[in-house]
Amino acid sequence: MRHLGSAYTFPHVQGLFAEKVVVHQSQCRVVSNMQPEVAAFAEPLGVAFNGVHSLGDIMGKNFAVMGAGPIGILCAAAAKTLGADRVTVFDIRDNPLSIAKELGADEVVNTKTNPETIKEFSAHKGQFDCALEATGNGFAAMQTMAKGRPEGTIAQVGMFGTGH
Repeated sequence: MRHLGSAYTFPHVQGLFAEKVVVHQSQCRVVSNMQPEVAAFAEPLGVAFNGVHSLGDIMGKNFAVMGAGPIGILCAAAAKTLGADRVTVFDIRDNPLSIAKELGADEVVNTKTNPETIKEFSAHKGQFDCALEATGNGFAAMQTMAKGRPEGTIAQVGMFGTGH
């Protein structure tokens, strides 16, 4: 898969953090009456809702998100919007975790400063009905699987680079 901003292949495909980018006309759409700040969220929010929807009915479920990057945080917000009872977000950075909390996460956990939580949430064959991996990191993916209960559902949204 190759798309703008993708780290899936090496060398990486550059994204749109540039003054000028050349794209084919078929890749462009004009949307009237939408602020650029809102339009910028269309694609990442679509990824988040698609990832959460892939888990099936999450109404009333205990939901975990591994990774508090833009997609992970939006996945947490989407899970709350779609009726998850409790949403817990895991990451190794405090600032993104605080944003996740502001946007509706019930609990945030820094697994770098609190590594014992990995075992706590994985105890008794996992604590979550649904878990979503949004890092593209192999270690985090294994943690996500360990946190899911038997017969729970897990979705992979994070993109692993070539060779992972």
